[in-house]
Amino acid sequence: MSDERLYTPTELEQMIFSLEGVRIFIRAERDRRLFPAYPYLRRAQGNYTVSDWFSKRVSPILGQYQADVVCGNGSIPPGQTNLDTVRNSYR
Repeated sequence: MSDERLYTPTELEQMIFSLEGVRIFIRAERDRRLFPAYPYLRRAQGNYTVSDWFSKRVSPILGQYQADVVCGNGSIPPGQTNLDTVRNSYR
């Protein structure tokens, strides 16, 4: 049985960070429940690029909404950055 509940941008951001270890910021009304649950159970491989990971895992959930991946220093990494590099930026 799938989870039919919708989540706020903040809740989805937290789900993604909990599993993937990557912070995103979704540009959407913060108090509206707009998104399905993050459907993955396993963390993406660290050698995935930000662009590949985002287009395959995050964009399909966001629909019309935009989001940015954010590094530990607050910068937005280039698309060719490996996920491990982004993950390590939070340490």
